[in-house]
Amino acid sequence: MENENTHPGHPCSMCPFFADKLVDLVSHLVKLHRNSPSFIVHCSVVGCGASFKNYVSFKSHASRKHADEDEAYPDNPDTDTEMEEENSQGENFDEDQSEMDYDPSASYYMLKLKSISNVSESGLMEIQMSTDYLIKQKLDIVKANVCNTNKFTKEEIDDLFKDMEQPVFQGLNSNYRLKNSWAKSFNNVEPVKIKLNLVSSFRNKPQKRSSSNQTTGSYAVQKQNSHGYYVPVLKSLQALLCCPSVSKHILTHNVADFGKEECMTDVFDGEYFQSDPYLRKNPGALVFALYSDDFEVANPIGHHRKTHKLTSFYYVLLNIPPYLRTKLEAIQLVAMVKTTDVKKHGLSKILKNFIKSMQKLQNGVYMATHSPTGASQKTLIRGKLGFVLGDVPAAHLLGGFKESVGHAHKPCQSCEITKEELRNNSVTVPSAPRDEDEHLERCDVLNTEMSQSTRDYWSKMYGVTRRSELLDVPHFMATKCILHDPMHILLEGIVPQETKRLLVHCVENRYFTIEKLNSIIRNFEYTYDERKDKPVEVSWQNVQSNTKFNQTAQSMKNLLVLLPFMVGDLIPEDDEVWINYVRLIQITLLTFSSVVSHQGLTSLKVLIASHHAALRQLYPEVSITPKMHYISHIPKQILDFGPARNHSCMRLEAKHGECKDKKYKNFKAIARSVSFHLQYKMAVQQANADGSKSCSYLSDDDFIKAGHSCDISKRIFYQYMLQREYGETSCGTPLALQTAEVISCGHRYVKGTVLVKVWHQLEYPKFVQITEILVFNKSTYFICDELDTVGFDPHLNAFSVDVRIDTDGNKYVNVLKPASDLEYTWPQKVHMCNKAKFVMLENVDDAWQS
Repeated sequence: MENENTHPGHPCSMCPFFADKLVDLVSHLVKLHRNSPSFIVHCSVVGCGASFKNYVSFKSHASRKHADEDEAYPDNPDTDTEMEEENSQGENFDEDQSEMDYDPSASYYMLKLKSISNVSESGLMEIQMSTDYLIKQKLDIVKANVCNTNKFTKEEIDDLFKDMEQPVFQGLNSNYRLKNSWAKSFNNVEPVKIKLNLVSSFRNKPQKRSSSNQTTGSYAVQKQNSHGYYVPVLKSLQALLCCPSVSKHILTHNVADFGKEECMTDVFDGEYFQSDPYLRKNPGALVFALYSDDFEVANPIGHHRKTHKLTSFYYVLLNIPPYLRTKLEAIQLVAMVKTTDVKKHGLSKILKNFIKSMQKLQNGVYMATHSPTGASQKTLIRGKLGFVLGDVPAAHLLGGFKESVGHAHKPCQSCEITKEELRNNSVTVPSAPRDEDEHLERCDVLNTEMSQSTRDYWSKMYGVTRRSELLDVPHFMATKCILHDPMHILLEGIVPQETKRLLVHCVENRYFTIEKLNSIIRNFEYTYDERKDKPVEVSWQNVQSNTKFNQTAQSMKNLLVLLPFMVGDLIPEDDEVWINYVRLIQITLLTFSSVVSHQGLTSLKVLIASHHAALRQLYPEVSITPKMHYISHIPKQILDFGPARNHSCMRLEAKHGECKDKKYKNFKAIARSVSFHLQYKMAVQQANADGSKSCSYLSDDDFIKAGHSCDISKRIFYQYMLQREYGETSCGTPLALQTAEVISCGHRYVKGTVLVKVWHQLEYPKFVQITEILVFNKSTYFICDELDTVGFDPHLNAFSVDVRIDTDGNKYVNVLKPASDLEYTWPQKVHMCNKAKFVMLENVDDAWQS
C-alpha cells in the first residue's frame, strides 16, 4: 500500500512536463499552452479528476478547490532537482530551433491569427508593428517608474530590461520569414502548386467608337495556365506521425488483433483486410482511405453558383481508432482544385504525388515517430491504399466509371447489372460481380485506336470511361475497393423520397396535417445530440415536388428515427405504408450501426429484400433508382470492410465546414486560399507554442466535467469499488469526484443516459439508466437504476421500459465501469410516447431478428 504522504504529482496533458506542485503546473500552462486550440488538462489532485478545455476555468478551479494542495505536500529537494532534470530533457526542441533568430511563441501567435482569426498577410504585418509599438510604450513607462524609485541607476535599469528591448517579432517581419518559421517550428506542410494545362479563353478587346458614333469590338484569345494544389503526402504523414497520440496507435496497431470477435467493430474486422496478403506479411502497415467530394465556398444560390466550385481530396489513416479518426483534425488534405479543371484535365496530375507516395510506402519509408517512453525514433513505415469513398459521381470519377449512371448500360461499379434488369427485375436479384481482370481488359480496349463514336458506344456498354489512375497504386482493385457510401444512398437518396411518400399518404388519409406535424417537430423534446441536428419544419410544397428534401443528412436521419415517437400513435397499426417505413428505419439503423455480426448481415439482407418488394407493390408507378440497387451491396460491403458507419462520408463531408468558416474576398486562386487555410489550421492543432508536438491532438483521454468531491465511505457500494480498484478493501481514499458529464471514446454520458447492460439474442435486452457518475481512483463508475424491459413495440420500433423495483419498493442499483461491465457502450435513444418510456436501439447488433 502506498504511503498517504507520497506526492501524487501533476502531469501536463499536452506535453511530457511533470510538476511537483499544482502551482508549477499552472505556471507551465500559462507559458506554453494557454492559447492552444486543443487545450485540455485533467486535474490530478486525489479525489478530483475533472477535465477542462479552457485555461481560465482550470486556474479558477485550482484556486477555489485546491488552494491548500501544495501545502499538504512539503517540498522535497531531491525530487525537485530530479524533476527539473527530467523536464529539461522533456522539452522537445530541435537543434535548429536553439539557434533560431525568432521567438517560436511569437511565430505561433501569428499562426493562430492567420488560421483561426483569418487575418490577412498584410494584417499580420500591421499587427506586428502595432504590438511592438504598444509593448515598447508600456516598457518605457515601467522603466520610468522604476527609475523614479531612485533605487537603481539608469545603467542598471537598462541592463535589467535589455532582453525586453528586442522587438517581440524579431526575425518575423515579412511574410516570407513568417512562413519559414511556421514550416521550421511547427512542421507546417504548405500545399504545392501544380500546373494542370494551358487553357484558352475569350475576352473582349477595348471597344472603339466609329465615325457613326457606333461601338465596335472584337474578341482576343487569352491563354492562361490552370493550376491545382496538392499537399505532399509523405510530409503530411510525417507531421502526423510526430504527434505522440498518433504514434501510440500506429506503433501498437496489428491487423492480426482484429477479426477474432463474433461482432465486427472496425474496418480491419472485415474479410478483405483479414485475407489481404500484404497485411498478413506486414500486419502493422498503415492503411489509407481516400475521399473526394465537390463543394462551394460561395453562396450556392447566387449568381456565382458552381462558378467557384472546388473538388477536394482527403485521406484518413484507418489505423487510428474509429472514435478518433472521425474527428475533423484527423482528416488530412491531399489536393484541392477547381471542379471545372478536373473535368477538363482529369486527375492524373493532381493525384500524381498521392500515387507515388503509396508506391513508396509499399516498400517502406523511414519516418520519425515517438516511442512509448516519449523519445523520438526512426521507424520503417509501410502502407497501402485500403479503399476509396465519395458520392456516386466522385466514386465513379476516381474509379474510371461513368459518372452519369443514367447514360451507362451498366450503372453499378460493383456488379454487371444492366439498366433493363434494374428497370424490370427486383433490385435485390443478385448480379454477377465485376471481375477485376475483365475490367482491366475493358480499359485496354477503350485505350486502343478507334473512332470516337465506337469508343462512346463501348464506354456506355461497359459503364467505364477510362483506366483509373488509382490502378497504379499497388494491390488496388477498382471493382472491389471503391465503396458505396451509405450516407448518400440512404440519407440523401432513399430515405428522403420515401419520407415524402409517407407524408403524402398520411395527409391524404387524414392521419395528420403538415401543420400538426410541424407543431410536433417544434415542440418535441429532443436529446442533447438530437438538438444539434434536429429536423427542420416540413413544407407541403416541398413534399409534393421532386425537389431535394430540405433536411441535412443528419437531420434526415433524426427525422426518420423520431417519426415513430412523433406520429406513431396517429397512424393505424395495420397501415402497410407505415410498416414498410419501419423496415426502412431498421435498415438505416443496422447500416449505420457501429457493431455488426454475421447474423445481423443476414437480417439486413432480408430487410432490404422485404422493403423493396413491398415498395414495388405499394408504389407500382415508382421507377427503381440506382441507389435502391446500391443498397443491396451494403451487406457484402460490411462483410468485407466492417461496419458501414466506418466507411460513411458523414464526417468527411463535415470537413468542408472548415473551408467555409473563412470569408474569401478574392476568388482568382480560390483553390490556393482554401488549401493554405486548411494546412495552417492543421499546423496549429498539431503543435504547442514552443514548437513541440501537442499531446492533446487526437488524444483518447476522457473528458470529465468539473464537479465536487464527496466522501463515499458510507455508500453501500464503497467496499465493492475498493475491491475493484485495489484488490482489497483496507486501502485507498474515500474521496471521489461526483460529476454531471463524462465523454469517453466519443460517447457522452450524463444523468438519465440509458445503456444496454447485457443482451442475449433470445431474450429482451437488459437496460440500465445512469443516476450518478463518480470518478474514483481515476476510474469512471456509473451508478445506475436497472430497468425492466416490458416488451417490444413493432409499431414504434422500440422497447418499452420501466424502472425495476423489488417487492419492498426498492430500486435495483448497479455499479458499472463502462469499459468492462457493458456489452454495448453506446448511449441509446430514449423518448416518451403515450406516457410510456421507450428505447430505440442503435449502434447494437440486430434487434429485430426475432
